[in-house]
Amino acid sequence: SRKDMLKFGAWNSFVESWKNVEAEVEALLDRCLADPDNTGFFKAFVSNDKDISRFQAMSMVAILAAAAADTTSATIMNTLLNLSRNPEVQQRLREELRAELGGKDWQASSRSSYLNWVLYETQRVTPTLMFSHTRNDIEEDVVVEGFRIPKGSSVLYTHHNLARAVDRPDEFIPERWSDEEKAKRKGTPLGFLDHPVSREPFGFGPRKCVGSRVALLEIKSLISRVVQDYEFHFDAETSAPYEMVSVVTNMPRPFPHIRFTPITASPSSAS
Repeated sequence: SRKDMLKFGAWNSFVESWKNVEAEVEALLDRCLADPDNTGFFKAFVSNDKDISRFQAMSMVAILAAAAADTTSATIMNTLLNLSRNPEVQQRLREELRAELGGKDWQASSRSSYLNWVLYETQRVTPTLMFSHTRNDIEEDVVVEGFRIPKGSSVLYTHHNLARAVDRPDEFIPERWSDEEKAKRKGTPLGFLDHPVSREPFGFGPRKCVGSRVALLEIKSLISRVVQDYEFHFDAETSAPYEMVSVVTNMPRPFPHIRFTPITASPSSAS
């Protein structure tokens, strides 16, 4: 909170850093507006002061860029890690992407049900953030799983790996997100997994992450390109034991070794 930042003398540092971000964004907007070959909707959007002010445009670009940085990179790395440890999932995804894209890059209009399932399952097994829900100002003392939570507390919690909430919680099974599996869970306690508030990593409703579409486009573009071009596997021989650690985002430490082999090359060219 701002109060804590003031207490520990971090507020001035935060303000100074944000000024640097604003300066970079302003320079980006200037280049966008000055480029005569740029005819995209963004230039038209920010050029019309009746629709949006320059300050508003700068603020939105800064928030989108900052919000989609660490979380996006962590999601991509965790997805690649899960695919490297589950070669049968990786192969099925590769076959679907090749059928959908034909070796081309991902586009905003592209569709891949299995890629969506893989991303949902990645968020369940290795969530980008260590919590999926928050509850502020608990109204009374409560005891959960033997832990006493005092009245007035704020609680961050996740349920995605609880056996009572997820069938076979320790297994990476993208197929659990299919319509058929959802239909089996409907009306049972396991159906809670499919509620938008539980399922969607970017939140739900009017407070949904403003950078969700940008982040998803980046994630799907990179994952689809890597999966089409490389076979990759978790290298158990050279990887040290790791655990998921949360700093800003949730990532493995130390990061495991993943060996990539170009699909058009021989296995000896792996690196």
